Amino acid sequence: MAVATNQYRNVCPVETMLPRIVAPAPPSAAAGGAAAAARADGREWNQFRRLHAQTGVVSQATGSAYLEVGATKVVCAIYGPRPSKKDEFHETGLLTCSLRFLPFAVGGAHRRDYTPQDDEKEASLIVHDALAVAVRLDRFPKSVVEVHVTVLEGSDTAAIAAAASCASLALLEAGIEMYDVVGCCAVSAVGDVLVVDPTAEEQRRQTGSVIAALLPELDQISQVVQTGRMAAGAVADALALALDGCRQVAAVLCAASEAKKL
Repeated sequence: MAVATNQYRNVCPVETMLPRIVAPAPPSAAAGGAAAAARADGREWNQFRRLHAQTGVVSQATGSAYLEVGATKVVCAIYGPRPSKKDEFHETGLLTCSLRFLPFAVGGAHRRDYTPQDDEKEASLIVHDALAVAVRLDRFPKSVVEVHVTVLEGSDTAAIAAAASCASLALLEAGIEMYDVVGCCAVSAVGDVLVVDPTAEEQRRQTGSVIAALLPELDQISQVVQTGRMAAGAVADALALALDGCRQVAAVLCAASEAKKL
């Protein structure tokens, strides 16, 4: 059957990838917590939504990527390296990051303002710090690499994690030299259970969350952000879950990058 296409919209993915599940038992978000109940979408507590990654979606950019994690949809465009507009000389290049949510990204009746919001500035810093240690900025003296991320659908921790992963794939597609690909994952504490890759409803009910970014081949953590109220043991368990999720996401990104080369 023929599939209708629209040049102004990204075609829905035909194939998606479900990362493997490796963790054996559900860790509790609080001491003596109950075992994990079935999630609303039928997933296990440590299971990702289906992932779809695609490169080359923005024709005018040096490199670009689109990442879809369930209902969370993110697109990233890379521009540069190009000469820095600053007058002073710097031996290493600069990495700038801008993350914006579309007004209708949250869904429902709520619409975001067109003007930049504080949460967008905070998310931009999180994505920047996750990527900065992975990019060989010493190769681009007095140059700047611009990362522009747009969240088409999604919010909060899951969207930020998807944005960092999508930006890493876009940098690969742009040919920017990197030490390693960056995988990013979010874990939320919902009730007494930690859940990987939370949905919007789970994020509304969460008492705390952890976002982690990892360079899997180097086994180096590039970013960890914890929010909300969580016990020390729960934070450690959530970080371990997030790092395992980072490795799974990184494998999907590498597969998408290799598929582009074929």
